[in-house]
Amino acid sequence: MAFTMHSHSGQFCPGHAKDQLEDIIQHAIKIGYKTIGLTEHMPRTDIADLYPEELLPSPEESLSLLFPRHDTYLAEATRLQRKYSSQIHILIAFEGEWIRPAYGPLIRTLAAHDAVDYFIGSLHHTLTIPIDFDQPTYSRAVSACGGSEERLFEAYFDEQYQMLQELKPKVLNTAEHW
Repeated sequence: MAFTMHSHSGQFCPGHAKDQLEDIIQHAIKIGYKTIGLTEHMPRTDIADLYPEELLPSPEESLSLLFPRHDTYLAEATRLQRKYSSQIHILIAFEGEWIRPAYGPLIRTLAAHDAVDYFIGSLHHTLTIPIDFDQPTYSRAVSACGGSEERLFEAYFDEQYQMLQELKPKVLNTAEHW
C-alpha cells in the first residue's frame, strides 16, 4: 500500500516546495497512493527562525504571513479532504519545528486544532541554526557546536531527544538531508 506521511506544497511552503496542494493530492491519487499526510511547516514566532528563503521581501512581512497562511492551509486541507474522500485517505497534519524548547507549547496548541490528525516532530536546526539549507549555514552550525560534525550530531540528537520527551510525536522527521 503506497502512502506518505510527509509532504509540502509550494502553496503553503513557498520557496521550500512546488505545486498547489490540490495538485499534490491529484498526483498522489494518480500514482496509486491510498493515504497521504499533508504536513506543511508550522508558523514560527521569531524573525531569527525564518528560513533564508523567507527573508524576502522582508523578514517582518514574511513572519506576519505565517499564522494566517497556516489557518488558510487547514481550511484548504479540510476542503480537499472532503472533496477527495472517495479516492484517497487524507490526513491533515503539520511539521512541528523544534527550533528551541519554547516552541513546545505552540506545537501542542497547533496540534489541538480539530482538523489536525497528527504532527511531525521535526528538527531542522541545531543550536537554533538551520542545518539542512545550504553548506555555509551548515558550516555555521558546525562551528557553533564546537567545530566538528561529531559535536553537531551530538547536539542534534540531544535536541531531538528533548523534543521526543516533551512532545511525543506520532511521526518523526529524521535528518534525511545529511
